[in-house]
Amino acid sequence: MRDLGRYKVDAVADVIQEHLLQSKTFKYHNDIAYAADKFRDVVKEVDLVICATDNKQSRALVNHVCVSLNKPVVLVCTFDNAKIGEIIQVRPHVTACYECSRLHLIEKEALLDEKDSSIRVPYTPQAHDLSGQNSRGTRTDVYIVAAMATKVSLMMLKNTQPLVFGNMPYGYIT
Repeated sequence: MRDLGRYKVDAVADVIQEHLLQSKTFKYHNDIAYAADKFRDVVKEVDLVICATDNKQSRALVNHVCVSLNKPVVLVCTFDNAKIGEIIQVRPHVTACYECSRLHLIEKEALLDEKDSSIRVPYTPQAHDLSGQNSRGTRTDVYIVAAMATKVSLMMLKNTQPLVFGNMPYGYIT
């Protein structure tokens, strides 16, 4: 409840600070679509980008900037009322990027068109309530995706021998 109405960057920075993690956080309240140059300058200075934006255009922009600057990125999001979570690990020039992952899923018919053909969503509704209507994801569903994204991010940051947090066999989790 304390984070209702707050910017995500403020809420996340507070959580990192509360857990006394050895890290520096930098908060920017800019819309990256309108401040792409400023965003590019920020990405140049970081070790890892975690993208949790709410639309595919912003994820594509983050992917493009990170790949062009050779910066690793974890893209994390939920779909279908938070019933489906997706995590994409991008190591530029090593793993598939966000756009390549999307193209592969479309090719394999794992992404289905919504009414607007410019928007694609993964899979189909997978859970129904007793009346047959689509059910909604819960806070727990979002926590599961967030916890997995955290683990993937730690793997990417600590990718030294021995592997402290393990290794993902693939760059995509759903």
